[in-house]
Amino acid sequence: MQIGGNIGRMVLDVFRLKGDEARHTLLATGAAAGLAAAFNAPLAGILFIIEEMRPQFRYTLISIKAVFIGVIMSTIMYRIFNHEVALIDVGKLSDAPLNTLWLYLILGIIFGIFGPIFNKWVLGMQDLLHRVHGGNITKWY
Repeated sequence: MQIGGNIGRMVLDVFRLKGDEARHTLLATGAAAGLAAAFNAPLAGILFIIEEMRPQFRYTLISIKAVFIGVIMSTIMYRIFNHEVALIDVGKLSDAPLNTLWLYLILGIIFGIFGPIFNKWVLGMQDLLHRVHGGNITKWY
């Protein structure tokens, strides 16, 4: 993913493109293409950009088309060279026995309760550090 983002940045430099929109679009396209190629999962590359890079990504028709084209091309090239085998193999899991499914229900409830609490805590800590240090992170050094 980082290599893909760096390639997007390199394209920006080679063609001497200016502006934040071009920079954001090419970085997002490279990151999505890199993720899609690394896991042989094109949909994961697209969803990563939509979900995780939401604050940085500018949703324009051109940027979305660029991400889709980059993901499709990286997946095609990867499959040409590696013949449908994923670079990072996550393995296969067997089905869970039916008598243990209640554990997944309990875990889902626990994480459903503590997930928002954890997110609120993280945001609160960021606000606290911002108030204490005034947004100047160099005070830590």
